Amino acid sequence: MKIDLKEVEEAAKELYIRALKILPPDIKQGFARLDAAETNPLAKKVLGTMIRNISVAEQTDNLTCQDTGVPIYNVTIGRNVEVDGVDLEAAITRGCARAAALASLGVKT
Repeated sequence: MKIDLKEVEEAAKELYIRALKILPPDIKQGFARLDAAETNPLAKKVLGTMIRNISVAEQTDNLTCQDTGVPIYNVTIGRNVEVDGVDLEAAITRGCARAAALASLGVKT
């Protein structure tokens, strides 16, 4: 079976958007716990900014700030699959770039 890299690119875009748009409740609760326990003023300020970013993103139906980390995709490939690893990585990178470009343009995702 040959992998369709356009489908990989589209899936990477959709996963990137989902990861930055739909934060599970336990993640938000974790931020609140960290904020409540933090005593360092600078760290507390940074956490407050992150929490506010999440809130604004939810209120405006946008992505959370994407400059806080690096997207990581875990790819499992089964048997009898034909794909070039370099092309696969490039398709994932293009998908992430497309999602980030949409967000930066203010396009509702």
